[in-house]
Amino acid sequence: MFEISCPSCGNPIFFRRESSLYATCPACSSVLLRKDVNVELLGKAADLQPDNTPLQIGTRGQYNGQPFEIVGRIQVRQEEGFWNEWYLNYRDGREGWLGEALGEYFLSFAKQDANLPSFNDIALNAKYTFQGTDFYAANVGKSVVSSYEGELPFLMNGSYELPYADLRSQSRQAATLDYSEDRPMLFLGSYEEFENLHFENLRDPEDHVQKRSAAQSVSLKCPSCGAPHTLSSAGPQSQTLACEYCGTGIDISQSGEYKVLWQITEKIKSQPKPKIKLGTKGTFKGVEWEVIGYQCKYSQEGQTVYPWQEYLCYERCHGYRYLIFSQGKWSWSQTLHELPSHPQETEHAQKLRGKTFKHSEGYTGLVAAVRGEFPYKVDVKAQSDIQDYVCGSYTLSRECDLITENPEVYWSLAESVDEDEVRQAFKVSGKSRKNKRQTVPSKKTDGTLKKFTGRMGCCTFLLGFLFCLFMQFQEKGLYQQQFSIATGQDPTVITQEFSVDSRTQAIEVSFDTDLDNRWLYFDLSLINTQTQEATVFNKTISYYHGVDSDGESWSEGCRNDSIVVPRVKPGTYVLALLPQTGTGKDPQSLQAPPNGQTAQPQQRLVAVNMKITGPVTYWGIFISIFVFLILPIPGYYWVMSDDD
Repeated sequence: MFEISCPSCGNPIFFRRESSLYATCPACSSVLLRKDVNVELLGKAADLQPDNTPLQIGTRGQYNGQPFEIVGRIQVRQEEGFWNEWYLNYRDGREGWLGEALGEYFLSFAKQDANLPSFNDIALNAKYTFQGTDFYAANVGKSVVSSYEGELPFLMNGSYELPYADLRSQSRQAATLDYSEDRPMLFLGSYEEFENLHFENLRDPEDHVQKRSAAQSVSLKCPSCGAPHTLSSAGPQSQTLACEYCGTGIDISQSGEYKVLWQITEKIKSQPKPKIKLGTKGTFKGVEWEVIGYQCKYSQEGQTVYPWQEYLCYERCHGYRYLIFSQGKWSWSQTLHELPSHPQETEHAQKLRGKTFKHSEGYTGLVAAVRGEFPYKVDVKAQSDIQDYVCGSYTLSRECDLITENPEVYWSLAESVDEDEVRQAFKVSGKSRKNKRQTVPSKKTDGTLKKFTGRMGCCTFLLGFLFCLFMQFQEKGLYQQQFSIATGQDPTVITQEFSVDSRTQAIEVSFDTDLDNRWLYFDLSLINTQTQEATVFNKTISYYHGVDSDGESWSEGCRNDSIVVPRVKPGTYVLALLPQTGTGKDPQSLQAPPNGQTAQPQQRLVAVNMKITGPVTYWGIFISIFVFLILPIPGYYWVMSDDD
């Protein structure tokens, strides 16, 4: 090891390899050229993208029994995300690379091969043979080497383009083709599990340098509905955040520069709700995982829809796994490092790890709903060709993206898991499908049951009536605000804080407007300022009037309306409102002009007086429950107890 002071900041710089010519200063990111016992300052390195990797410069490990140490890193970016390439110094004098992407670890060495295909000739899923092993192209794309640190065997002078192809085999052996130079370069190696590399001197999980700041995490708000979000433990590696409340997709790959990727047209209430709350942590298969993302997917055959749910689970050292719920059963899925016996023949039976998988079905996978965080760019319009193969409790799946810029073929293996094990680990909502039984009332009743059920029905009605009457006198105003909706201004309205006291209760949000031949729609988010939990709902109001051809006046709708929000817990709240309005089918533009552009004259469209009151008295709900749920029970027993 050779030590020298940085000429820019004086920080000590260590050259761990005698052959290393270039290094970066960890304190000031200066790029240094080594000249015998001196160094020359060449410039500054770009900042590394914050991530949550457990590795760092100085981490030691073993590969095939040979110790190594990490001495440098380059960071590679593409549209779907980024990954790390760590430069390794082996004890026997060799140098190699460790690719780290989404919790997968690929160790490789540069190899000489004169018969390498050109980048334009690489075809997805095509077979190529290198040094006696057959490989299949699993991922072909273009990326950019954007930043670096530590010692490197070549000079990094700014960023450069890196076209590449990743290839996998029927074992854990894999290959990468690097097209960043005039002649392609071949790297051969294998994928290894985290535990098998025997890492030491890993990075502190609380290392704040590689994380988004706490202020940025807390202040991350959805640009559509304003709902607050706190990033998961995978935070710095997450590229996409789908708002849990309005469904908006947000690009969070650049800290503090959040962009909208998509906005769904369906109302959030119509989307399937996850059975596991995002952010839930649970120990499963001996590792503590955090559920950070949720997708509801489906396939369609004619008018029949076949849905399933995927929960993305993350752990810092082991990467990502999928917990899948389909047709009432749970399975645990992991992306495969190796390929089955016939990767090019989709309808052929496949052999993998000593098992024979028979082709089950092929279909197109579509996306119905997305929530939470993902380490890649998620597209709600994504489509994928999926082929499933089954062997007992295992399902082998081949998935190929159909519309992404960098196409990729995934093979994954899912194992059926016990429902009780999943429920215990991840606090699954809803009732278990096990041990369900129906109870049928006995017809062996006597005449006294008529009197009993009649009295019970009367007592239930009287108690419910008295309760609603009592709640009527408890109602009080919580908040009131008047505002106008006009063209050429930001339509978003956020109230001041108001309090819900003493107990969980229903509150009512009422609107008194001056609508005139116009409709008004609100997306609303009720946000607890202490817990950051949000309840999302919506409301439409419309009022039209006129005179028909016979001279008769007519009107439709109402200028005033309200909506009830049930089960609001005690706490301090704000209400965020995003209105839309129009006279016909299409909404009018309410957006403020972009910065630097002249504002157009504003036109007031609707005036609104909003009131928030609570607790709400459920007269209509009480009557509905009594008529449709309570009354049929004594009625049923009344009929069944006939003394014929």
